[in-house]
Amino acid sequence: MQNSWHIFSDFDGTLAQNDVGAQLFIKYGDEAKCMDAVNEWMAGKISSCEMYHRECKTAEVTPIQLQELAVEQDIDNSFYDFYKLCESNGIDITILSDGFKIYIQDILKKYHLTHLTIRANDLEFLNGKQIQPLFPYSEYSCDQCANCKGYHIRNFKKQNPHAKTIMIGDGYSDRCGALEAHLIFAKADLKHYCVKNNLKYYPFENFADVTKICKSLRILA
Repeated sequence: MQNSWHIFSDFDGTLAQNDVGAQLFIKYGDEAKCMDAVNEWMAGKISSCEMYHRECKTAEVTPIQLQELAVEQDIDNSFYDFYKLCESNGIDITILSDGFKIYIQDILKKYHLTHLTIRANDLEFLNGKQIQPLFPYSEYSCDQCANCKGYHIRNFKKQNPHAKTIMIGDGYSDRCGALEAHLIFAKADLKHYCVKNNLKYYPFENFADVTKICKSLRILA
């Protein structure tokens, strides 16, 4: 039987140990230009769509190189146990990412988690080593996000009016999702955003912390 809770988790720096999207552009793009774009986005001067267009223009990477980067990555050491506990409690997990589905899928494949639902941007290859960002949810997004996590949670709540939602994240791109969720688990930049905006949140460092808190709240048994 499906539980009344639904969990939405960020990927880069949350489910995955590293920010894989950032590593992609550091390794295969112009790091200085990419950081300038990221800083402008975080300052609210440009959207993440514009940020990614700028970053992708500086990058040269083949499909094989991107796949190799992905399979080098690790997920949070405690996520799999968290996932299995959610499964046994009838709680579904959706990955919400303002990063790219192509590397998320490769990383999840490594851990036999490809059945998890992913809502993310994507990449296409041009001429073998040029990349171009794709934004399948941009028409539903806010002015700042390429893939607005707030939209996905709002849409879920409309379709499931009796369900309660949890947002787990670490970054600036998680703020819209946090504003829509019933419960927030936050660290790093998302934690700072919650503090600044007086949003109630549960601090965490890994999914073992999330598990412990969810058990204390009787969300997980």
